[in-house]
Amino acid sequence: MQLLVAIGALISGRAIVVRRFIALLALAWVQAAMGQSELPTVVVEPVAEGPIRINLPLTGTVTAPRAASLSARLEGLVSELDVDVGDRVDKGERLLALDDTLARLALEQARAVTAEAEVNLEEQRRLLAEGESLFAKRSIPETRLRALQAQARLAQATLARRQAEEREQRERVERHRLTAPFAGVIAERSTDLGEWLATGSPAFELVATRPLLVDVRVPQDYYALVDEGVEASVSADNGPGDALPGRVATRVPVKDTSTRTFLVRVALDQEPAPLTPGMAASVRLILDTDESGLKVPADAVLRHADGQTVVWIAEQRGETRVARRRVTLGRVLGEAYEVLGGLEAGELVVVLGNERLRDDQRVLAE
Repeated sequence: MQLLVAIGALISGRAIVVRRFIALLALAWVQAAMGQSELPTVVVEPVAEGPIRINLPLTGTVTAPRAASLSARLEGLVSELDVDVGDRVDKGERLLALDDTLARLALEQARAVTAEAEVNLEEQRRLLAEGESLFAKRSIPETRLRALQAQARLAQATLARRQAEEREQRERVERHRLTAPFAGVIAERSTDLGEWLATGSPAFELVATRPLLVDVRVPQDYYALVDEGVEASVSADNGPGDALPGRVATRVPVKDTSTRTFLVRVALDQEPAPLTPGMAASVRLILDTDESGLKVPADAVLRHADGQTVVWIAEQRGETRVARRRVTLGRVLGEAYEVLGGLEAGELVVVLGNERLRDDQRVLAE
């Protein structure tokens, strides 16, 4: 009979810790072997006293640290397309290329002109060296030497201008390629091979997925407790898997006057995470306070339709008997509640097997 009760409690959806359920099963088997099946079996835990850590449940939205609509810096015909929607790319990876035939021809011309300027500069320097030698022997006038010096400087300036023009043309060729400014995933593609892509027209939507952030709105009552570095746990709404650890990365000290909340951004510690931007997520902030108080396990609390909140106390009077006790609870503290009244530190409360008890009933306690 006790096995059925235990299994029924598990199916009913109560948050039962696995070790407690195993302990209850083991005690039930022992009880059955000893012929004591008429006594219900329960698991108890003491009411603890200690620092209050608030476990604040919130709902947020997974956001990307970066998102950008990418466009080419020059207009042209799309000649190569390297990625598609869903592809993950690294920073600097090429996404597409425009037809750069004319730009490459112009670059070749610029290189030839630069080479011509280099030859001219070399010749002017040779002539200047000869002129300096002749001037030292007083074979040419000073005005001739000054002219040779001016021609050498002019050749040097011409080469510098040609080199700048070549770099400019090289940059024009490079700008026929669109590359990823950061690592991420291609979320949208707005162009195709053979299309004319105008300057400023979006070609791709790139979204960074690491590190992921979760934006939540926190009630203003907790503003003083939330700061950078506060622990958090994040899980996808209705999603599989365990909660992921995280920490508060940013607290925006500007309230939403309509809801009296402020924005908190939580960064996930674990990567890669089973979350993507745009998902809804459940967030729990673990907030330390300067307070100390009593805490009762959440599994011990029973809430009735009439609004009463009760627990069952296990009392040792030669034998273990249970008594129903009304309690006043405060804040949620993870898997426990803050106790404001009705309990004292060290009292034993029933955390498993408390669904069908009655006052002054004998039990076997584990």
